[in-house]
Amino acid sequence: MIKKEKKLVITFSMQDDVMAFNRFCKEHNIPGKVIHIPMTLTAGCGLSFETDLDKKNDIEKIFNDTKLFHEGIYEVEV
Repeated sequence: MIKKEKKLVITFSMQDDVMAFNRFCKEHNIPGKVIHIPMTLTAGCGLSFETDLDKKNDIEKIFNDTKLFHEGIYEVEV
């Protein structure tokens, strides 16, 4: 059985938005990856970004300080 772990999942309405956010994170050494949206959530494009829970404040600050778009930020077992 695969052990589930609580992660921070950011959802997006468009694939371009998740890809732009992924690029931003790589350029700024923020750990995470693009994943298919967990079944417990819904979003427009079907993709999301997963990172560690301790990055929540950093992620919220990024969205407040940049022109990057997202739908929601959730704590989810994946």
